[in-house]
Amino acid sequence: MIAEKVDFSGADLSWGAYTDAFMAGARFDGAKLAHADFSRTDFTGASFRDADLSGADFEHCDLRGADFTGAKLAGARFPGAKLDGVIV
Repeated sequence: MIAEKVDFSGADLSWGAYTDAFMAGARFDGAKLAHADFSRTDFTGASFRDADLSGADFEHCDLRGADFTGAKLAGARFPGAKLDGVIV
């Protein structure tokens, strides 16, 4: 999936599989992303402000510069993720 700078704010993408995608600069503000699989996705500069990321899988994702302000991160996984400049 190529979704660069797409606005997913408020969307319910819970339990979906969105692996190997390019979502740099995308907005997920207030979105429901619980238990979604985002493995190996490029989220550089993406915004997850106030999103529900409970149990989401960000394995080997590029999250450099992403904004997680106010996000629910309980059980979210980030093994091997690039986290330089992440805002929490």
